[in-house]
Amino acid sequence: MKSIKQVIIIRTSYTKDGKPFKPRTGKLMAQAAHASMKFIALRIKEHGMDACAYEIFTLTEWKWIVEQKFTKIVVQVDTEQELLDLAKKAEEAGIIIGLVQDYGLTEFEKPEYTAVGIGPDYADKIDPITKDLKLY
Repeated sequence: MKSIKQVIIIRTSYTKDGKPFKPRTGKLMAQAAHASMKFIALRIKEHGMDACAYEIFTLTEWKWIVEQKFTKIVVQVDTEQELLDLAKKAEEAGIIIGLVQDYGLTEFEKPEYTAVGIGPDYADKIDPITKDLKLY
């Protein structure tokens, strides 16, 4: 049986007042949670609230949800550009992504891209994009 997973990529390098800044761990955890859940919101938005679950999700996504393994790997990149490049690469590979942009109302000075969820999808589709990233 082919493995299904989701990879969450967290951006780790930020600046505030022109100096390196480390957001609170809880803030980054919240961003990771947003990235993981975003694919569900995107599917519902795409198909409407009245659609049935089997109409909203791909078979792969449905298996990931129903089997309740929820396999996730959390990795990191330094820069916003790295995050955006990986998100684009995943989209180009036909994998759903959940790109998270924080509004900049609490810890960040301005809106910032902080995380991206890639998948859920088959590991053999995701791995070529994320396998060389450092675990968070």
